[in-house]
Amino acid sequence: MRYTGHKREREIFSKALKAEKLVHAYIFSGKESCGKKLLAREIARSLFCGCALFEESASRHSAQVDALNHPDLHIFEDDSIPIEKVRKISETAYLSPHSANHKIFIIDNAHNMRTEASNAFLKTLEEPGENTVFFLITDKYDRLLPTIRSRCIHIEFSRLSDEEVVSIIKKLRPDVSNYEAAVKLAAGSVSQALYFLDNNAAEKWMLFEDLSGEKLYKRLEGLKEKDDIRIFCSVLYGFLLEKYRRAGDPVLLEFSNYLLDILQRLNYNVNLDIFRFDLFTKITEVLIERD
Repeated sequence: MRYTGHKREREIFSKALKAEKLVHAYIFSGKESCGKKLLAREIARSLFCGCALFEESASRHSAQVDALNHPDLHIFEDDSIPIEKVRKISETAYLSPHSANHKIFIIDNAHNMRTEASNAFLKTLEEPGENTVFFLITDKYDRLLPTIRSRCIHIEFSRLSDEEVVSIIKKLRPDVSNYEAAVKLAAGSVSQALYFLDNNAAEKWMLFEDLSGEKLYKRLEGLKEKDDIRIFCSVLYGFLLEKYRRAGDPVLLEFSNYLLDILQRLNYNVNLDIFRFDLFTKITEVLIERD
């Protein structure tokens, strides 16, 4: 087995490939790092090799896709997608395939396509080259232009279960055993689980289990860099969601949304002292004084 989870999505594309009914453009949306891009790659491999999904193949196409050097598989993973890149994609999309029977374009983080780039991409979506298939990958579906969304088939991926994330983590990190807190925090994202594993999430999680004003002050005082605050807020976010699932308290959900805003603002120049003070005030109000 080369893939874990998403049985429904695999069945959809198994049938589409067998019936040769792939359309020209799909949007794969869902939790970050839940397997969307991996499935798009596997669809490309299956299409190039003429085999079923996840079926072994001795075709050279299979090895090239696995090595990410197939000339007809174009993967874009940059954080920004300017109009120049879209024009290049469009030019390539109208050329004949080099060695396979199709050309596949996988555009990761498609929500980062700027408005002018999205508008330039519309014509390609409306009149795609023959045997060309686009996969737009995103965890922020609402940020795609409605005109882009309306020209693609939308496949919304469900989140991976904790058991499925554990299964993947065990393959990636067979030497790690204390991964429960990291997996719980990751809420279905493999990359998030690995991130929390690498940043001692279990230890940080325990802070919130038995919180006092003094402990909180010392902990916040130790957050010197942006990345320290980012990890702290990410762990707290997971803790709040878990607590909300058990208690259903809307204040916890509102606070978790505030943390998402904090995480977004950390991408810009901000005053970390204000962040620490604001966090101390809100955490005290929601998690200490209300308990």
